[in-house]
Amino acid sequence: MLHEELKEEILRQLAEYGERGINLDLAEQITKSACEKAKEVGVPISAAVVDAGGNLIVHLRMDGALLISVDAAFSKAYTSASLESPTGSLHERTVPEGELYGLHTMFGGRYCVFGGGLPLFRAGRLVGAVGISGGTVEEDTLIAEAAVSACPEFSWSKK
Repeated sequence: MLHEELKEEILRQLAEYGERGINLDLAEQITKSACEKAKEVGVPISAAVVDAGGNLIVHLRMDGALLISVDAAFSKAYTSASLESPTGSLHERTVPEGELYGLHTMFGGRYCVFGGGLPLFRAGRLVGAVGISGGTVEEDTLIAEAAVSACPEFSWSKK
């Protein structure tokens, strides 16, 4: 029930906010959806939402989430926004001999190359990204996908 209410609120805010991008209210709704899914999965997480420039809009840490998840969630969101790509798609490309080998060591280790980060596209335009950390790579990815799916106006692919 709460998931449907969040969806309706997100759609209302999208209509009000227009085509410009993502605001604090929308970012908070996305993180609330992430927390709802995390509770369902049974894993405490940290969630971060950034704008298209990788600037933090909102961040939260659930009770019991690992300390490392705080920085990892932001790094996943930042990486997804910077590269307009899910972080899970980067791992194979950053291993030795990969085309992006060493990416994760650049810029003070800011880039994160394992799952849990998804870009947010609206009408084919990058508007931000979400990063989830605290569970396994599979759990983080599942939770990130659920958070983005809570808002049908957003997609994690350019389409």
